[in-house]
Amino acid sequence: MIHSSWGGTIIEAWMSREALTPFSIYTAAIEKSNAQMHRKSMRRIWQNGIASPNSRIR
Repeated sequence: MIHSSWGGTIIEAWMSREALTPFSIYTAAIEKSNAQMHRKSMRRIWQNGIASPNSRIR
């Protein structure tokens, strides 16, 4: 018996958004990821404002 499996990750995990954009199958996943990134950055801006209200946002 020959066992030839190899652990690893899917290739999409190593590809940039730009590389995946032409493939319509990834459109929903890219949009969801963009929305999550936007929420995280907005949360970070809000938290930074709370942590140091006298600092200026650049």
